[in-house]
Amino acid sequence: FAPAPLGRDTERWRAVLRLDAGEETVVTVGRRDLSLPATPEGAHRAVADTESAWRSWLAGLVYSGPYRAAVERAALSVRMLTGPGGAPHAAGTSSLTRRVGSERTADDRWVRLRDVARAAQVLAAVGLAEDGEAAERWLREALTTAHLPWPGWFDPGGQPVPEADEWPFDGWRRSGPVRHGRPPLAPDAGLIGDVVAAVGSTRTGPFGRPDDAGPLSAAWAALAAATDRAADDWRQPDPGRWEIDRPLRMYVAGRLGVWSALDRMTRLARAANPLDLQAVVWQQEARRCLDWLETSALAPDRGLRMDGASESDEADAALLSVAWQGPWPVGHPVVTATVDRVVERLASGPLLYRYSDRVADGRSGPDNPDIESSLLAVKARARQGRWEDAHETMEAVVGLGGEGPV
Repeated sequence: FAPAPLGRDTERWRAVLRLDAGEETVVTVGRRDLSLPATPEGAHRAVADTESAWRSWLAGLVYSGPYRAAVERAALSVRMLTGPGGAPHAAGTSSLTRRVGSERTADDRWVRLRDVARAAQVLAAVGLAEDGEAAERWLREALTTAHLPWPGWFDPGGQPVPEADEWPFDGWRRSGPVRHGRPPLAPDAGLIGDVVAAVGSTRTGPFGRPDDAGPLSAAWAALAAATDRAADDWRQPDPGRWEIDRPLRMYVAGRLGVWSALDRMTRLARAANPLDLQAVVWQQEARRCLDWLETSALAPDRGLRMDGASESDEADAALLSVAWQGPWPVGHPVVTATVDRVVERLASGPLLYRYSDRVADGRSGPDNPDIESSLLAVKARARQGRWEDAHETMEAVVGLGGEGPV
């Protein structure tokens, strides 16, 4: 082996090793103080031990429905992205471009608050209770220490993410720029809806807050303060779920999240104390939010438009949450028209874009269809009982990751 210079502070190692048929060797990369297998037998044992450990962890999974292999892979991916504190990172590396050759890169190696709230719910629902509780504990600690309004992103320790900077490197397939940190964006108005949904129970104790509802119940004061803030600020424009920072808009999907938070917090508070005056304020503001949705956010076809402050007719995949998060039952004409409008306008085969390419988002180059948006469509169609449509999109999403057992 001999080093070859790669840069001022970096070395690159090159070697040629010839093996005859049936021979094996081990190549390890790491610090010399690590206990790495030095023989093929040791390497095989390490692989077997690793596989056994992951299978043992998956033994707690109680999900038995369709797409079991995909659920296992998804759970493993979340677990591998989860740090010691219990919060999953959004990505394992920085600046993978959404489309080769475009500038649609971001540093997602941080913790997105919405993802932690989802993880706390989903991991517990599929039987991985310890991991779900760990995510919920992290969420509680972050919410009780963060300033309002809550930022959308944190570092693994629950602290602010460093402000975005560009590094002088080539990205994947020479896409760029390579970024470190996140831009200082205003928070998504609808974020609070996903966080409040993670409060797991309406059982209450003597102190006017949910009790026996998991670690997040101890953050009731922080949740109440954030709900008050949302009640005051929901009329202010924001970057939306997809973080479109130029220009800020009155994203209708975000107002669905605000209504959901106000409604759920009202019910939680009244379960603890039917005379809770804070709940009265939240209920009144939820009614005002609903009035706005029904008077300002509807397009001529009765579906919800992307921006409630303009007459533009663009679609937004985040609006698919109306099938489970909005004030209307799933069979209501507004829900049906919204899901139909979003799928029709954003579909690319069975997959969906996040929003129309007519939306000016300040980013160069076209976007690609999106897995998160496509899974929102799966959930919305399943809620509507449109099983064939839901399965078609789900098959397309699962097919992106290959097949085979875990």
